[in-house]
Amino acid sequence: MILGFSGCSDKQEDEINIGFVAGLSGKYSSLGVSVRDGFIMAFEEISNTIDGKKVRIIQKDDKQDEAEAKQVVDFFVNNNIKLIVGNTTSSMTKVTLENIKNKDDMLLISATASSSEFSQQDDNFLRVQVDNSPNRFSSLAKVLVDRGYKKIFCIYDSKNKVYANDYTNTLESVFIENGGSQYVAKMDLNDKYQDILTKVNKTDNDLILIVGNAVDSANMIQYLRVKNITTKILASG
Repeated sequence: MILGFSGCSDKQEDEINIGFVAGLSGKYSSLGVSVRDGFIMAFEEISNTIDGKKVRIIQKDDKQDEAEAKQVVDFFVNNNIKLIVGNTTSSMTKVTLENIKNKDDMLLISATASSSEFSQQDDNFLRVQVDNSPNRFSSLAKVLVDRGYKKIFCIYDSKNKVYANDYTNTLESVFIENGGSQYVAKMDLNDKYQDILTKVNKTDNDLILIVGNAVDSANMIQYLRVKNITTKILASG
C-alpha cells in the first residue's frame, strides 16, 4: 500500500521516498499500526516536507512472516528506496537487516526492536529503543528478589524468538545474579492454552512471566484468570 501526500511532485528528485515496514495485520499489528501512525503524524506536523522536498512514505506489511519481510526488502531495493523505517519486532528486523547488510547505501531505522543481538555491530542499522542488556533488567531483578519472588514460570512467544529469547535469557541471568534462581519452567505462548494451564498447575511457582505481543499476552492473562490462576503476572512491554 502506498500513502501519497497531496502536492507531491512527479519528479523523483523533488521527493524523499521512505519505506516503512511493520506488522500491520494480524495480532502483531497493535504495535505496528501504532508506530506507523506516530511516524505519519510526525511528518504531518512538518507538512510532509524536508528541505523543500516532499516526503512520500511507502508502507508495507511484513505480516510477521520471514518470507513476506524478504519480499518487502526486495521491493525497496528494486525501487531504489534507500531509507527504511521498521521493522517493529526484533525477529522481522533481523530479516530485513540480513538482506541489506551488504548494501552500504541503505539505512534501516527501528523504533522498537530491542534485542541485544543488534548491539555493538558495525552495520547500517539504527534504533531508538534500549536493548535487552543486563543493565536494563537490573532494577527489575532487584525488585523481584526484594519482594520475595523466587519461582518464575516463563511463557514466551517463539514467533518473535529473537526478542523473546533475548529477553527471557537476560532477565533470568540478572535475576540469578541478584539472588534469584532459574525459571521453574518455560513454555511457548503458542502452545495449547490447556497445556500451559496444566503445566502451571503442576509447577510450584510464585510469579508468571509472559513475554509476547499485546494481544497474545492479554488473551493468556484472561485465560489464566478465568481458570482461577491468581498468581501475580509480570508482562513484557
